[in-house]
Amino acid sequence: MQLLAAVPDAPARAQGALLGLVAGSALGAVARGLSPMEVLRLHGSVRALPPAPDLGTPAALALELAASAAGKGTFDPIDIVARWRRWVETGERQLGSTSREAFAALRLGLPAAEAAAMAARARPGHAGAGAMARALPLVLLTASDRVRLRRWSYRSAALTHGEPAAAAATMTACLLGADLRRHPLVEAARRTAQAVREDAPNDVLAALRPAALGEALPVGQDAAGTLAAAVTALRWTATLEEAVVLVVDRGGNSDTAGALVGGLAGLAFGAAAIPPAWQTALGPAVVARCRELGLALWKLDQAAGTPG
Repeated sequence: MQLLAAVPDAPARAQGALLGLVAGSALGAVARGLSPMEVLRLHGSVRALPPAPDLGTPAALALELAASAAGKGTFDPIDIVARWRRWVETGERQLGSTSREAFAALRLGLPAAEAAAMAARARPGHAGAGAMARALPLVLLTASDRVRLRRWSYRSAALTHGEPAAAAATMTACLLGADLRRHPLVEAARRTAQAVREDAPNDVLAALRPAALGEALPVGQDAAGTLAAAVTALRWTATLEEAVVLVVDRGGNSDTAGALVGGLAGLAFGAAAIPPAWQTALGPAVVARCRELGLALWKLDQAAGTPG
């Protein structure tokens, strides 16, 4: 992954993070649950397709978190869970297995921590990937305050994912996003690995080392596998579009993987990296919301006195 010739400024990176996340989630929704061969047979490649009208769960929950943070000026778990529940309960939603168990427990009136623990017990040892992309807006609110970013991203994941490895992977993804605002991928991944080496399990640390060209793109429905696919896609490609298409063409949990890659690439490349055709397909209201929320979160961070 290489930086664009015109290095984006901090506001453009903030807007690009949400736009890339939403575009990646919406494009990934087209291939969700398909095998790579099914994607090939049905679509050839998702590159030629517009993002789905339904933005997908990762985008919807990330935007709800972003709206809460922008409105409250901080990380407010109670408000975030209430927003997530309203969205989940107002339609037929495609949730990952861990999120589905957690929201079912929340509907029973359990507190978020207990609901997440119940979801973890339902699938012991499974570190779901769903929490990673939805936490990326916290990068915009915290900027270079890595202590706060570590704490809030971990707590964000733990609202639905009680498996510690899932929360550690979410924290790792967010710290990587923060480093991508200032460093090329290899350096950003090295810095992130150094920061989480005592907190993250070995498979999450290994996910920060991209596969070599010619090897298979990492796969997996869990958090470490999804993060590994995202890091490798960013390393193998030169643009946001190429990175998103590479992971989405693999199908599976393509909305989650697409959202994570799109958000991370948006932090690196800025809003100008989102293909115009994708923005047109998302529609002016969605694009405007992403830009407004991204800018609002960046301004809140600036007002708090954190370097942007």
